[in-house]
Amino acid sequence: MITVLLGNDNPMMQRPVYGLVDGQFVRTGSISVPAEHVNQSVTRVEFWDGIDDPALVDLTLSTDNDRVQAMIARGLGKEHRRYAVAVAEVEQIMGVHAGGSAPAWVASEDAGMAAAIAKHFGCPIGEPTAILTTVGRDALHAQHLTTAAQPAAFNYMAVSANTTPASAASTTLPGEITTGGGGLVRAQATYAHTSTTNTSTLTKTFTANGSDSLPVTLAKVGILNAASVGTLGYEVLLNATSTLTISGDSTAITWTDTVA
Repeated sequence: MITVLLGNDNPMMQRPVYGLVDGQFVRTGSISVPAEHVNQSVTRVEFWDGIDDPALVDLTLSTDNDRVQAMIARGLGKEHRRYAVAVAEVEQIMGVHAGGSAPAWVASEDAGMAAAIAKHFGCPIGEPTAILTTVGRDALHAQHLTTAAQPAAFNYMAVSANTTPASAASTTLPGEITTGGGGLVRAQATYAHTSTTNTSTLTKTFTANGSDSLPVTLAKVGILNAASVGTLGYEVLLNATSTLTISGDSTAITWTDTVA
């Protein structure tokens, strides 16, 4: 089985359609409609191992009169032709689950599959990864080893609509939302760690209120060590953006820190 993860910034839901048949209202189908007040999702696709078998793909392309699939194969070129059937399936899946929008990113344990999907859709490979900033690295060393006063713990979470790639040179979170009285301002997250494991998490739910400037699409997170100012330890783009439209809309963010 080949697993593929697709960043989905336009999640859709299926709504049933009913019609009058022989004097009775019955379900006649379904349509895809935007998931209300939701704009964050990761679509998971699991392919059987033979989906990229060259013989199967050649047979499919030789007997299938689907012009779209033939065009996909030509666009992928010789290097990625073996993934043509899988890419065609992904295109159909995104049509249903994302209204035809391209994936925001693609990740898979099969590097060739990920490369083929990325080439077809023009999206980056891999989930967004966190950047440990230069000032954050210095602070972490001081936390562990200094004989002077240690820097405060990094457990404050801030959000931003900024979509530029994370940078180790950042000392503040670009575009951090700081609206006074708003529900999207920096706040202390909940820390959790299971003994003997090498991961810890910070979780925080941000809920928009009447003071926030809406709609807003959250795209980036920063982890800092103070309620204001402080040191920016980490910066990362969300693996799927989250659009908050009205007061009361919320998004839950989980930050996982793995110590190798």
